[in-house]
Amino acid sequence: MIKRTAVASVLSLVAASLALPAPAATFTPDFPPNVRITGRLTIDQGGPVTCDVTLDGYIMFGGSMMQITNGSFTAGDWQCGWLVQPTSFPWTVMPNNYGPWPTATIQGMGVNTILGNCSGFVTVKWVNSPSWNAGMDFWGQASSGSPYTCFYDGMLSVTNYSSTPITIQ
Repeated sequence: MIKRTAVASVLSLVAASLALPAPAATFTPDFPPNVRITGRLTIDQGGPVTCDVTLDGYIMFGGSMMQITNGSFTAGDWQCGWLVQPTSFPWTVMPNNYGPWPTATIQGMGVNTILGNCSGFVTVKWVNSPSWNAGMDFWGQASSGSPYTCFYDGMLSVTNYSSTPITIQ
């Protein structure tokens, strides 16, 4: 009788642990909280323009999201910073999942383009790398735009001000 009770207790604990939700994905480390995002991004809305990108922001305590508060596009191409520039700050970056292929969604990303503008949600692949620059892979991503959809390509490194790569865990 004692054995049956013990086995039943163990089985109920195992079943309960299987029913627990998976932990939420977070940005790591979350301290120091300030981040710098840099790299080259190609924006194509009727013709590709490649810009050098610098964005600044911070990670919320606990790593639940990142806010991009300001930034600039510079040459690359001559249109960058003059005709093509980031808008609509702040942008919110939410980690979607972790594991071998993490992703993150940038909410509210705005860009003025040569033809008009683009804004909305962009989901990027997140490259987790503790030994070199972790970051956002924009290859093949798109957002709504006027007069046309915007397509993105490029890799942006994401580090804190101590040059520590930001990963999704």
